[in-house]
Amino acid sequence: MAGNEKNTSQDFQDIHLRQLLVIVRYKPGNAAGIGGAESMLGGVAGAASAVSSAVDSVTSYVPGFIKEEKGAEKKSDKDYTYYKEYGKGWDKILDAMDKDMALMNDENKVLIWDYEDDSTADKRKSEGQKLYNKINAETAGWSGYSSAFHFVGLGQGGNIANEAASLLKDADDLKKGKWTVKSLIYIGTPLYRDIHTVDPAVADGAKRVNYGSRYDLTQQAIQYFEPADKLRKYIETSNSDLFSYFTGNIMLHLIKALAFVLGDHKMGTGEDNKKVLDAFDSAKNEITSMIEEMLGLVKKLIDEAPGMVSLDDIPEFANVVKGYDAVPGKAADRISRFVKEDLKKMKDGFGISTDKLPIEKFFNCIVPVFNALTDSLNVFQPKTPAAEALSKQVLEKAGVTKVYAPAGVAVQPLDVDEDYIKILQQKAAEKKPEQAAVLVGDAHKQIQSGTKKQQQDIGQLDAESKAALAGAIGAMTLPMLPTKKALYAKLLSYLPLSGANKFLETLTGEKAAGPLKSLVSNIRAGFDFDKTDDPDPEKIGLGTAITRFDGAFSRVKGYLDSKQFPIDDSLNSLYFIYNSHNLVLKQMHPTVRQLIDQQTGLDIFMQGRGYEFDVANNNWVRKTAQEKENVKAVQPIEEKEPAAA
Repeated sequence: MAGNEKNTSQDFQDIHLRQLLVIVRYKPGNAAGIGGAESMLGGVAGAASAVSSAVDSVTSYVPGFIKEEKGAEKKSDKDYTYYKEYGKGWDKILDAMDKDMALMNDENKVLIWDYEDDSTADKRKSEGQKLYNKINAETAGWSGYSSAFHFVGLGQGGNIANEAASLLKDADDLKKGKWTVKSLIYIGTPLYRDIHTVDPAVADGAKRVNYGSRYDLTQQAIQYFEPADKLRKYIETSNSDLFSYFTGNIMLHLIKALAFVLGDHKMGTGEDNKKVLDAFDSAKNEITSMIEEMLGLVKKLIDEAPGMVSLDDIPEFANVVKGYDAVPGKAADRISRFVKEDLKKMKDGFGISTDKLPIEKFFNCIVPVFNALTDSLNVFQPKTPAAEALSKQVLEKAGVTKVYAPAGVAVQPLDVDEDYIKILQQKAAEKKPEQAAVLVGDAHKQIQSGTKKQQQDIGQLDAESKAALAGAIGAMTLPMLPTKKALYAKLLSYLPLSGANKFLETLTGEKAAGPLKSLVSNIRAGFDFDKTDDPDPEKIGLGTAITRFDGAFSRVKGYLDSKQFPIDDSLNSLYFIYNSHNLVLKQMHPTVRQLIDQQTGLDIFMQGRGYEFDVANNNWVRKTAQEKENVKAVQPIEEKEPAAA
């Protein structure tokens, strides 16, 4: 790209400096390439549909099962589309820059380098070599002239720019100080610690700025893994609703059992006594049925339903699951013991109501379930073979084979997402949390933790590093997991008790016990679960069992609780993978243009010619008496260097 108008000494003081502005960006070169990308996207959508169908077939195994209602429609894009917008913004601005720079010196050029594949480090390095060759061709007559090079990289184009810039170190003119790399500007680029780094001989003295969105999972997490496309597919298909199905079925049966147990029964005549015993016998059957179906569902999901991991492939977990078969019998024994030792003792107490019973002991029938689940979770203690196997599975199922350490360079944020900013403002006004930035930061930090050593092959990493990387992937999947609000609302309608306006708000420990105790307290004032403790898990009370379960569950709830990082219901992981990345790249942000103009000297040149920068329209406009009133003056660019991440 070049202009035709000559410059004069009045236009710009350094008319002898030649400048090359290099724009490096991804852009498919033909319709076949675009079709291939869309075909790949169709494969992802098909996989997601397959997951849903498989889970639906599994849940049909459970009679009367309640499926969670669909939440708000998601606003997420399904692919990267930013390159389709270049013609609306980038190309027009670059064409204007090319013409204006040519007025400064007719040898100045804007070089746009479009490439088609940046999926691996090797391909980016190869593309950098091609770009360097093109730069050599464009500057063939520049030897001996004072020249400045400016690189602007979009996405992985920033790393390709680094590769090309580094190759300039061998140029004689750079060694002599005639040539300089004056600026390296990155937009949405994942900068690496150990690859695609700029040679110090080139980078020293260059202005380097890393722009992006604080909500961009692609820049700050996804692209540190390779291959990244498989990881994106894994995240997109991770919404299989398994956890909601699992918990919903347990709660449905439990509520039915409570309806029997907490009904209006009194011990008195023989007929009354029979009704009470029948009620508890019905509760026993309901509880036993619940446990059988719940454990059967667990086994069937483990065997057949696709998901994030295959637990049956972990021997330690498989051994625990084998013990599930004995749980229904253990629960039935607990109920029989309650009927024999507590309920039947009341027969001689004529007219005594069931509200005098030690009802807390009835709930001990659920202890075997909590014991079984606690044993299952305890299999995954840190630094155990099972935990290592789980991390290994997450990484394998995500399809990633390599990971590259982040460079630790902070991102200077560009506010490009007006819709999400409105959501943030609304949540702030409502005093509700919205933590997409925290989620993105957590994933990035875990990647940093997992890449402390200079090892890029994931298979060769130690267990601690793999666990951190699996944690990063787990964090990225959280917004894909369903919430359980609708399901709990549905279950609440089954409660036969008046005044119970809450049920289980969460499934962990005392937080779970609290609402349930409150519910039972409507019948029995001061109710609490049995907290009997004993070295023998078969003899402990439900309160103790819940506490033990909570300790085990709290270690793994990050993989299950989609509200660990509260995100608006209309959004999910894909929004922060695709939308955030598309928004930061599809248009040249005014802040970016101002920095480019500052580094090339265009700002001084344009101001000297009677123009000023209109931020609102991202353009230079000639100053006239009429125009001045409508033009927003150029704002100075922040010169502070960002702190290391």
